[in-house]
Amino acid sequence: MSHYRVLIASRSLRRIPGEHRTVLAAAGCDVVDAPGGQRLDGEAMARLIPNMDGVIVGTDEVSAQVIEAGNRLKVVSKYGVGLDAIDLQAASTAGVIVTYTPGTSQVAVAELALGLMFALARSIPQHNQIVKSGGWRRIAGIELTGKTLGIIGLGRNGIEVAKRAHGLEMDVLYYDPVRRPDLEAQGWLVYAPLQRLLGRADFVTLHCPFTASTANLIGEAELRAMKATAYLINTARGEIVDEEALARALQNGWIAGAASDAFHREPPVASPLLGLDSFLACPHAGGATRESQRNTAIMAARNVVLVLQGKRPLAVANLDVYAA
Repeated sequence: MSHYRVLIASRSLRRIPGEHRTVLAAAGCDVVDAPGGQRLDGEAMARLIPNMDGVIVGTDEVSAQVIEAGNRLKVVSKYGVGLDAIDLQAASTAGVIVTYTPGTSQVAVAELALGLMFALARSIPQHNQIVKSGGWRRIAGIELTGKTLGIIGLGRNGIEVAKRAHGLEMDVLYYDPVRRPDLEAQGWLVYAPLQRLLGRADFVTLHCPFTASTANLIGEAELRAMKATAYLINTARGEIVDEEALARALQNGWIAGAASDAFHREPPVASPLLGLDSFLACPHAGGATRESQRNTAIMAARNVVLVLQGKRPLAVANLDVYAA
């Protein structure tokens, strides 16, 4: 049996047992876990990648420098779907296949988005703190039923949120560069241009990828366009929201509250958002369910094995590598 060396860089998988390791071992892969518990930048990755045939990454940086240092590198397997930390062009030029794991975490992300909506609407964290501090004060909330939800980005995650919101008897609007007439025809999902969605929605939830066109997509103008009673939820990428503008919006009452599972800098040390009672923070935990982590890890491992065996992986990010 052929023996390959595979680096596990993803913080979620380092030294963690599971079926993904069985998948790799059965294919003759010797697994090397990256040291420490921090995200690996380009320099750290470049030191670890020589003599590795494959690597499984989380948010770790895979720059052109890393690709060049990977003298045996054949596959970069993303544990997740966000690809902004990977230089796809450099990988394609070097003949390195980049894979990812769509379809494994959308339920987990959707349920967290709904959970944050409930937490904001009913002041759940504040009530918890009041009672644990010996108090018994109630904060009047709002019901989700009958409210309007605006979804920005109708990919897998956005669709799962939309289905659940419809079940809660919410009116659902969506904005996405790609229209979905098949879903619109069902009568419970309505397309709206971005500005109209922002002006009508009681809750706005973000599910678009981070690209050059979505960087700071939600800035001061967009926050001012929202209702003063509206809430913003971000379980996508931190870079999609101008965090300084969001802090001003909450401090000045442009919107009622916000929750985020992603930040420009993680952890968000010294962020002005963290000191605001109207803001809820999560540690990029959207996919952190046992079911999602298991499925994502297995798919990431299978992608590595398929590439090393000369087969087509389950999902390829840089399709042009085959033409090259």
